[in-house]
Amino acid sequence: DNAGKKGGKIALLGARWYPCHYLIYSGGIAALAGQNFQSLHTIFNSKIGATISGNESEDILTVSHEGIMEMHRTNVFKNIPGHEKNHVPRSEYLFKELQPKIEDLLFLGRSYEKMFDKFEVYFCLEYANKNYDGKHFWMPYGRFAYKYRRSIRRDNLFKEVLNSAKEQKEDWAPIEAGLFNASYSRFEQIANKAEEFIENLRLI
Repeated sequence: DNAGKKGGKIALLGARWYPCHYLIYSGGIAALAGQNFQSLHTIFNSKIGATISGNESEDILTVSHEGIMEMHRTNVFKNIPGHEKNHVPRSEYLFKELQPKIEDLLFLGRSYEKMFDKFEVYFCLEYANKNYDGKHFWMPYGRFAYKYRRSIRRDNLFKEVLNSAKEQKEDWAPIEAGLFNASYSRFEQIANKAEEFIENLRLI
């Protein structure tokens, strides 16, 4: 019910979406840990009422992230003690906040970091898929983007996802579950744009 437009401080209006964003991350990581891409598709495509009266319903992935971006633009996450120097403070904050809860519930142990980063890859690519109209490309990015830029290892998670899709194409589980419009060609288009986007990020 946070969808309606309201007046007030931008950061606080954006913060209304934090609980929802938190749940998307929690559910999404759990879905990935269980290799349940159908659940991941459902989480990303759940609909809520329109943010502007009279418009069609909108997907929760796009709306909640745009709300969170208001917090990001006003440096809410970067001003949290311990996150002042983070390249991606929102991502790093969620990583630390979720870790004890998710590890205990799912018994992930050392694989938690991999599941978190991998979830963000899917989150960001699916966001781009929903919003890229063939013109200006933008996508949110998390810890994986910085690691992709700094890593010389072949097992980079971002590349791992892209290579898995390339090998299986239409038989790739996320495509079969309906992600990326259930189309490998659409995924390939988004993935190519995403690689270019990450390469051009100013991450020092």
